[in-house]
Amino acid sequence: MPLILPDLPKEIATEMIERHLENEKEFWLPYPLPSVAASEPAFSAESKVGNHTLIWRGTSWVNTNWYLVHGLRQCGYHDLADHIAQKTRELILKSGFREHFNPYTGEGYGAENFGWSTLVVDM
Repeated sequence: MPLILPDLPKEIATEMIERHLENEKEFWLPYPLPSVAASEPAFSAESKVGNHTLIWRGTSWVNTNWYLVHGLRQCGYHDLADHIAQKTRELILKSGFREHFNPYTGEGYGAENFGWSTLVVDM
């Protein structure tokens, strides 16, 4: 999320993007961006484990992608921003306006017809 800061130094943005965002073991999954790095022990691509509902433990969210798309464009990473926007559109086409999504399969979780997922239109 620091990428959305307007005065973030370019070298810090570059390191965060190249070391973490584009890292396939952390955030660069088939349907980016998971809310927690895939390498973290708490990560779960599913919305439930047993009887426990998990949110913000690794699923992808349209609202965070919206912020990151704008932050990446602000930092000059237009191709990455376009890729995330495209993958986010694919999530909506595949699973509808859901609350959050599996970052590997694109399966939608949580509420259906979820309002903030309409941010995809602004991407």
